[in-house]
Amino acid sequence: MGVILISLIGIIGWFMLCFYRIHKQLKEWSDQMEMTDSMSNQRLLTNLRSKSFQRLCRTINQRLEEGQRVRIQQEHASNELKYTISCISHDIRTPLTGAAGYLELLLETTDPVKQQKYETIIQKRLQDLEKMLEELFLYTKLSQEEYSLECSLIQPFPILCEVMADYYERIMNSKLEPSISFSKENIEFLAEPESLKRIFRNLIQNAISYGSEYLIIEQREEQILFRNRVQIGKSIDVTRIFDRFYKADHSRHEKSSGLGLSIVKQLMEKMGGMVDAVLDKEELIISLAFRK
Repeated sequence: MGVILISLIGIIGWFMLCFYRIHKQLKEWSDQMEMTDSMSNQRLLTNLRSKSFQRLCRTINQRLEEGQRVRIQQEHASNELKYTISCISHDIRTPLTGAAGYLELLLETTDPVKQQKYETIIQKRLQDLEKMLEELFLYTKLSQEEYSLECSLIQPFPILCEVMADYYERIMNSKLEPSISFSKENIEFLAEPESLKRIFRNLIQNAISYGSEYLIIEQREEQILFRNRVQIGKSIDVTRIFDRFYKADHSRHEKSSGLGLSIVKQLMEKMGGMVDAVLDKEELIISLAFRK
């Protein structure tokens, strides 16, 4: 009888010790979670050898990490939204303010020469605004994962020649010396015609806006390279050149939305290709890699 009683006391003591250790562990976890910040990297630890407690500890830590990731993503998205709104507001306000100013001048003058001049400027400002809104709409559409492009084998050379013809006057006015070199003019890549045309337009426009001396476009195997000298080469961060709203001159050129090269990147990826940029001294090289 005495042996049984001693055994029962031992069992009860063991259970009480386990209960005490569990209670102590739960209290330590509660204190730790109350005292640490929600963005803290500190995670829970346990000295209990119980598989259930160790599993619980891992599960809680996983949920803490998941919650932290979500909060970081939300904070990042919030900052991105604020930055986007700031950039859009600035870019839209610039041509709109210019158009409004010249409209006031137009209403105040009776000189037909000045009226014609102001009307032309207002029309140009509104065209710039229309272009910015179009690029913003396209970028938003391309950012959607479900948006896709139907690609087929097409020849890029005729499309490039068509775009170069459209930009001929602007290229000449910019004093760029154009040069096109294709090893195979009938070479075919997997692409979508209108998207490829948009890519060529954006890259040529980028060269006109920020390039100098020359614009060399050459085809090498599955790649098409756009090369031009840039006077602000030291200001260009090629690691960010395809980021939305990135502008190397930091002055936010009024005729640009800062989305041109971002759209190039999005379109290339939607077509299964890649785009890359390299700065070699004062020469900017943007390469388009296509699928065949």
